[in-house]
Amino acid sequence: MDVGLEYLTLDQIEIKLAPERPPNGFASLKNLVVQQSPSFDDEAILALGPLPALDGEVNFHRTPIGDRGVAHVLQGGKVRSLIVG
Repeated sequence: MDVGLEYLTLDQIEIKLAPERPPNGFASLKNLVVQQSPSFDDEAILALGPLPALDGEVNFHRTPIGDRGVAHVLQGGKVRSLIVG
């Protein structure tokens, strides 16, 4: 089930992953910002499920994102701005 969320900012979060991942992901999500969240890594990005509508800004600030996480958010081919720092 897509919740229709288009913009998501996560700041200083701690995340604990469930064993199952959401099958539909966030199908409407266009912009994603994750900042100052040291536990938000590649596995957390993958746990968001498919992100086919990302077409704006994706920003990972002080967040340990790696190649797998970046590849996952770029999968749809429409992201206009990717910031990793």
